[in-house]
Amino acid sequence: SSRIYDSIKEMIDKETAELYEKMDDRIPEIAGVDYKKILRRGVPSEECLLEIDKGDYDLVVIGSHGKSGLKKFVMGSTAERILKKSPISVHVTKVPAQ
Repeated sequence: SSRIYDSIKEMIDKETAELYEKMDDRIPEIAGVDYKKILRRGVPSEECLLEIDKGDYDLVVIGSHGKSGLKKFVMGSTAERILKKSPISVHVTKVPAQ
């Protein structure tokens, strides 16, 4: 039903807004470095690669949770897919577990 869809969309939008607020607090303001926050829906690695292809970027910085073994095999690694297919440099940084 559309009420369920609207409810789920509302929850996702609220969580996204909260994550963006946290990100704003954590990203230092470095003179001369521009960055963008872009929200896209879909398969994360595919959406990121589409944005890379259409944008004018020098570097992609992406966090990785460092999954390994069975979890990585079953779910794959978004960072790894982007790293393999990106036409520009990619910096992968480990995201601490919370």
